[in-house]
Amino acid sequence: MSVKVWEKRGKLYLDIYIGGKRTWEALRLTLTPDRAQNKEIMRFAEICRSKRETQLLTGL
Repeated sequence: MSVKVWEKRGKLYLDIYIGGKRTWEALRLTLTPDRAQNKEIMRFAEICRSKRETQLLTGL
C-alpha cells in the first residue's frame, strides 16, 4: 500500500495504491507561481497524505 502526492497541471492529488488497484483523490489544492507559497501548499499536502495513509492503515 502506498499514498503519494501527485501533481498534474498545477493541481494536487493523492495517488492511492492498494492491493493492485490505483485510485486518485483530489486535494483541491492548486500550485501558484510563488515558490514560498508553493512550499506551504506542499507541506499541507504532505499532512493530508499522512492523515489519509493513517486512515487506510487503521481501516477508518
